Amino acid sequence: MTRELLNEQIYPLQLRDSRDVSLSGVSVIGLQSPDLPWRVVKEMWDGDALLVKHCEGTVTVQDVFFRNIEDGFGPGEGLDHWTLERAWMEEIRDDVIENDDLVPGQILNCLIDGCFVFLSQRAPDGRVAELTTVVRDSLIRITAQPHDGAEGKPWRDRFIVTGEDGIGRAPGMFFKWADSSGRVEMKNCILHMGAVSINGPDDMRFPPGVYKNVTLVWTGKEPYPVPLPAGVTVTSDEEVWHMARREWINRLADSHPGLRFALE
Repeated sequence: MTRELLNEQIYPLQLRDSRDVSLSGVSVIGLQSPDLPWRVVKEMWDGDALLVKHCEGTVTVQDVFFRNIEDGFGPGEGLDHWTLERAWMEEIRDDVIENDDLVPGQILNCLIDGCFVFLSQRAPDGRVAELTTVVRDSLIRITAQPHDGAEGKPWRDRFIVTGEDGIGRAPGMFFKWADSSGRVEMKNCILHMGAVSINGPDDMRFPPGVYKNVTLVWTGKEPYPVPLPAGVTVTSDEEVWHMARREWINRLADSHPGLRFALE
Protein backbone atom coordinates (compact mmCIF):
# COMPACT_ATOMS: atom_id res chain seq x y z
CA MET A 1 0.00 0.00 0.00
CA THR A 2 1.27 3.45 -0.90
CA ARG A 3 -0.22 6.44 0.91
CA GLU A 4 0.24 9.43 -1.42
CA LEU A 5 -1.81 12.46 -0.48
CA LEU A 6 -2.98 14.69 -3.32
CA ASN A 7 -5.07 16.87 -1.02
CA GLU A 8 -5.34 15.74 2.56
CA GLN A 9 -8.49 17.79 3.05
CA ILE A 10 -10.57 16.03 0.39
CA TYR A 11 -8.70 12.71 0.08
CA PRO A 12 -7.56 11.97 3.65
CA LEU A 13 -7.07 8.24 2.96
CA GLN A 14 -5.73 6.78 -0.28
CA LEU A 15 -4.82 3.32 -1.48
CA ARG A 16 -2.66 3.72 -4.59
CA ASP A 17 -0.50 1.76 -7.03
CA SER A 18 -0.91 -1.59 -5.30
CA ARG A 19 -2.47 -5.00 -5.75
CA ASP A 20 -4.79 -6.96 -3.42
CA VAL A 21 -4.83 -4.44 -0.57
CA SER A 22 -6.88 -4.10 2.60
CA LEU A 23 -7.62 -1.44 5.17
CA SER A 24 -9.33 -1.67 8.55
CA GLY A 25 -9.93 0.13 11.82
CA VAL A 26 -9.68 3.80 10.76
CA SER A 27 -11.89 6.88 11.14
CA VAL A 28 -12.29 9.99 9.00
CA ILE A 29 -14.36 12.89 10.36
CA GLY A 30 -15.00 16.16 8.54
CA LEU A 31 -14.81 19.39 10.53
CA GLN A 32 -16.91 21.60 8.24
CA SER A 33 -20.26 22.82 9.55
CA PRO A 34 -23.12 20.35 9.02
CA ASP A 35 -25.33 23.35 8.16
CA LEU A 36 -23.44 24.11 4.93
CA PRO A 37 -25.58 23.36 1.86
CA TRP A 38 -24.78 20.57 -0.58
CA ARG A 39 -23.55 22.99 -3.25
CA VAL A 40 -20.93 24.56 -0.97
CA VAL A 41 -19.61 21.24 0.31
CA LYS A 42 -19.45 19.95 -3.27
CA GLU A 43 -17.45 22.96 -4.45
CA MET A 44 -14.99 23.00 -1.56
CA TRP A 45 -14.50 19.38 -0.47
CA ASP A 46 -15.45 17.18 -3.43
CA GLY A 47 -13.43 14.11 -2.45
CA ASP A 48 -13.66 10.68 -0.81
CA ALA A 49 -12.83 9.72 2.75
CA LEU A 50 -11.13 6.70 1.15
CA LEU A 51 -9.98 6.84 -2.47
CA VAL A 52 -8.65 3.82 -4.36
CA LYS A 53 -6.45 4.81 -7.31
CA HIS A 54 -4.44 2.72 -9.80
CA CYS A 55 -4.88 -0.51 -7.84
CA GLU A 56 -5.36 -4.00 -9.24
CA GLY A 57 -6.92 -7.21 -7.97
CA THR A 58 -9.10 -6.77 -4.90
CA VAL A 59 -9.60 -4.17 -2.20
CA THR A 60 -11.10 -5.08 1.18
CA VAL A 61 -12.20 -2.34 3.60
CA GLN A 62 -13.44 -3.35 7.06
CA ASP A 63 -14.39 -1.70 10.36
CA VAL A 64 -14.13 1.93 9.29
CA PHE A 65 -16.02 4.98 10.55
CA PHE A 66 -16.61 8.00 8.28
CA ARG A 67 -18.62 11.09 9.25
CA ASN A 68 -19.43 14.46 7.61
CA ILE A 69 -17.46 13.86 4.40
CA GLU A 70 -18.47 14.72 0.83
CA ASP A 71 -18.15 11.10 -0.43
CA GLY A 72 -17.37 7.97 1.53
CA PHE A 73 -15.62 5.20 -0.40
CA GLY A 74 -14.47 5.38 -4.03
CA PRO A 75 -13.29 2.10 -5.56
CA GLY A 76 -11.31 2.98 -8.63
CA GLU A 77 -10.90 1.72 -12.16
CA GLY A 78 -8.60 -1.30 -12.63
CA LEU A 79 -9.87 -3.38 -9.73
CA ASP A 80 -11.38 -6.83 -10.21
CA HIS A 81 -13.54 -6.61 -7.08
CA TRP A 82 -14.02 -4.65 -3.86
CA THR A 83 -15.53 -5.43 -0.45
CA LEU A 84 -16.85 -2.97 2.14
CA GLU A 85 -17.67 -4.73 5.41
CA ARG A 86 -18.82 -3.47 8.81
CA ALA A 87 -18.45 0.14 7.68
CA TRP A 88 -20.26 2.78 9.71
CA MET A 89 -20.92 6.02 7.85
CA GLU A 90 -22.88 9.04 9.06
CA GLU A 91 -23.79 12.39 7.47
CA ILE A 92 -22.09 11.65 4.15
CA ARG A 93 -22.95 14.73 2.12
CA ASP A 94 -23.09 13.13 -1.33
CA ASP A 95 -22.32 9.48 -2.24
CA VAL A 96 -21.60 6.89 0.42
CA ILE A 97 -20.14 4.53 -2.20
CA GLU A 98 -19.02 6.24 -5.39
CA ASN A 99 -18.69 3.31 -7.78
CA ASP A 100 -18.79 5.33 -10.99
CA ASP A 101 -15.96 3.29 -12.50
CA LEU A 102 -18.40 0.34 -12.46
CA VAL A 103 -16.31 -2.21 -10.54
CA PRO A 104 -18.09 -5.33 -9.17
CA GLY A 105 -18.24 -5.27 -5.38
CA GLN A 106 -20.09 -6.12 -2.21
CA ILE A 107 -21.40 -4.18 0.78
CA LEU A 108 -21.72 -6.44 3.81
CA ASN A 109 -23.09 -5.76 7.30
CA CYS A 110 -22.79 -1.96 7.10
CA LEU A 111 -24.57 0.88 8.90
CA ILE A 112 -25.23 3.83 6.58
CA ASP A 113 -27.01 6.41 8.72
CA GLY A 114 -28.25 9.90 7.85
CA CYS A 115 -26.61 10.12 4.43
CA PHE A 116 -27.54 11.75 1.11
CA VAL A 117 -27.00 9.03 -1.54
CA PHE A 118 -26.24 5.40 -0.78
CA LEU A 119 -24.75 3.98 -3.99
CA SER A 120 -23.69 5.92 -7.08
CA GLN A 121 -23.11 3.65 -10.06
CA ARG A 122 -23.20 5.91 -13.07
CA ALA A 123 -20.21 6.15 -15.41
CA PRO A 124 -19.63 9.71 -16.70
CA ASP A 125 -18.92 8.41 -20.21
CA GLY A 126 -22.18 6.43 -20.37
CA ARG A 127 -20.48 3.10 -21.07
CA VAL A 128 -22.34 -0.19 -20.61
CA ALA A 129 -21.11 -2.62 -17.97
CA GLU A 130 -22.32 -6.07 -16.93
CA LEU A 131 -21.68 -6.15 -13.21
CA THR A 132 -23.44 -7.03 -9.99
CA THR A 133 -23.21 -5.09 -6.74
CA VAL A 134 -24.14 -7.19 -3.69
CA VAL A 135 -25.69 -5.53 -0.61
CA ARG A 136 -26.37 -7.80 2.38
CA ASP A 137 -27.25 -7.53 6.06
CA SER A 138 -27.03 -3.73 5.99
CA LEU A 139 -28.96 -0.71 7.30
CA ILE A 140 -29.29 2.35 5.06
CA ARG A 141 -30.98 5.62 6.05
CA ILE A 142 -31.24 8.54 3.63
CA THR A 143 -32.09 11.87 5.28
CA ALA A 144 -32.79 15.44 4.25
CA GLN A 145 -29.59 17.49 4.30
CA PRO A 146 -29.00 21.23 3.82
CA HIS A 147 -29.61 22.13 0.20
CA ASP A 148 -30.11 25.46 -1.56
CA GLY A 149 -30.74 24.18 -5.07
CA ALA A 150 -28.42 23.72 -8.02
CA GLU A 151 -27.43 26.13 -10.76
CA GLY A 152 -29.43 25.52 -13.94
CA LYS A 153 -31.86 23.14 -12.24
CA PRO A 154 -34.55 25.37 -10.69
CA TRP A 155 -37.07 22.52 -10.78
CA ARG A 156 -35.22 21.01 -7.83
CA ASP A 157 -36.34 23.87 -5.59
CA ARG A 158 -39.84 22.48 -5.11
CA PHE A 159 -38.44 19.49 -3.20
CA ILE A 160 -36.55 21.63 -0.69
CA VAL A 161 -38.27 22.12 2.68
CA THR A 162 -37.22 25.03 4.86
CA GLY A 163 -37.17 24.29 8.58
CA GLU A 164 -37.77 26.52 11.57
CA ASP A 165 -34.04 27.28 11.60
CA GLY A 166 -34.33 28.84 8.13
CA ILE A 167 -32.24 26.12 6.45
CA GLY A 168 -33.62 24.38 3.38
CA ARG A 169 -33.19 20.61 3.30
CA ALA A 170 -33.87 17.71 0.95
CA PRO A 171 -32.72 14.08 0.70
CA GLY A 172 -30.88 12.40 -2.13
CA MET A 173 -31.77 8.82 -3.00
CA PHE A 174 -30.77 5.23 -2.35
CA PHE A 175 -29.40 4.63 -5.85
CA LYS A 176 -27.86 7.12 -8.29
CA TRP A 177 -28.08 4.88 -11.31
CA ALA A 178 -27.77 4.72 -15.09
CA ASP A 179 -29.53 2.15 -17.24
CA SER A 180 -26.18 0.66 -18.25
CA SER A 181 -24.81 0.27 -14.71
CA GLY A 182 -25.50 -3.39 -14.04
CA ARG A 183 -27.61 -5.03 -11.35
CA VAL A 184 -28.07 -5.17 -7.59
CA GLU A 185 -28.46 -8.19 -5.33
CA MET A 186 -29.87 -6.97 -2.02
CA LYS A 187 -30.74 -9.32 0.85
CA ASN A 188 -31.64 -8.91 4.53
CA CYS A 189 -31.51 -5.12 4.57
CA ILE A 190 -33.52 -2.33 6.20
CA LEU A 191 -33.83 1.02 4.42
CA HIS A 192 -35.22 4.31 5.76
CA MET A 193 -36.32 7.49 3.97
CA GLY A 194 -38.85 10.19 4.79
CA ALA A 195 -39.27 12.65 1.90
CA VAL A 196 -39.11 12.94 -1.88
CA SER A 197 -35.61 13.14 -3.35
CA ILE A 198 -34.16 16.49 -4.40
CA ASN A 199 -34.10 14.96 -7.92
CA GLY A 200 -37.79 14.10 -7.82
CA PRO A 201 -39.65 10.77 -7.69
CA ASP A 202 -38.08 9.21 -10.80
CA ASP A 203 -34.69 8.97 -9.08
CA MET A 204 -36.23 7.01 -6.21
CA ARG A 205 -36.54 3.91 -8.37
CA PHE A 206 -34.67 0.76 -7.47
CA PRO A 207 -32.25 -0.59 -10.10
CA PRO A 208 -32.75 -3.97 -11.76
CA GLY A 209 -31.75 -6.98 -9.73
CA VAL A 210 -32.86 -9.39 -7.03
CA TYR A 211 -34.25 -8.23 -3.68
CA LYS A 212 -34.93 -10.62 -0.80
CA ASN A 213 -36.15 -9.73 2.69
CA VAL A 214 -35.71 -5.98 2.20
CA THR A 215 -37.78 -3.63 4.37
CA LEU A 216 -38.28 0.03 3.46
CA VAL A 217 -39.27 2.29 6.35
CA TRP A 218 -41.00 5.11 4.51
CA THR A 219 -42.28 8.07 6.57
CA GLY A 220 -43.26 10.45 3.78
CA LYS A 221 -46.65 12.16 3.77
CA GLU A 222 -47.75 10.31 0.63
CA PRO A 223 -47.13 6.69 -0.42
CA TYR A 224 -43.70 5.89 -1.81
CA PRO A 225 -43.93 7.58 -5.22
CA VAL A 226 -42.65 4.81 -7.53
CA PRO A 227 -43.27 1.05 -7.75
CA LEU A 228 -41.04 -1.16 -5.65
CA PRO A 229 -39.51 -4.43 -6.86
CA ALA A 230 -40.59 -7.82 -5.59
CA GLY A 231 -38.92 -8.63 -2.29
CA VAL A 232 -39.20 -5.08 -0.90
CA THR A 233 -41.92 -4.43 1.69
CA VAL A 234 -42.92 -1.04 3.10
CA THR A 235 -43.69 0.00 6.67
CA SER A 236 -44.16 3.37 8.38
CA ASP A 237 -43.01 2.01 11.76
CA GLU A 238 -39.77 3.84 12.54
CA GLU A 239 -39.08 1.54 15.46
CA VAL A 240 -38.13 -1.09 12.89
CA TRP A 241 -35.16 1.10 11.96
CA HIS A 242 -34.27 2.17 15.50
CA MET A 243 -34.29 -1.39 16.82
CA ALA A 244 -32.17 -2.69 13.97
CA ARG A 245 -29.67 0.15 14.47
CA ARG A 246 -29.36 -0.57 18.19
CA GLU A 247 -28.83 -4.25 17.51
CA TRP A 248 -26.19 -3.52 14.87
CA ILE A 249 -24.20 -1.33 17.26
CA ASN A 250 -24.54 -3.85 20.10
CA ARG A 251 -23.02 -6.54 17.87
CA LEU A 252 -19.86 -4.53 17.17
CA ALA A 253 -16.55 -5.69 18.48
CA ASP A 254 -15.05 -3.34 21.05
CA SER A 255 -12.31 -2.44 18.58
CA HIS A 256 -14.60 -0.80 16.00
CA PRO A 257 -13.69 2.91 15.74
CA GLY A 258 -17.35 3.93 15.45
CA LEU A 259 -18.14 2.88 19.02
CA ARG A 260 -16.08 5.68 20.54
CA PHE A 261 -18.08 8.31 18.67
CA ALA A 262 -21.45 6.65 19.36
CA LEU A 263 -20.81 6.94 23.08
CA GLU A 264 -19.86 10.63 23.04
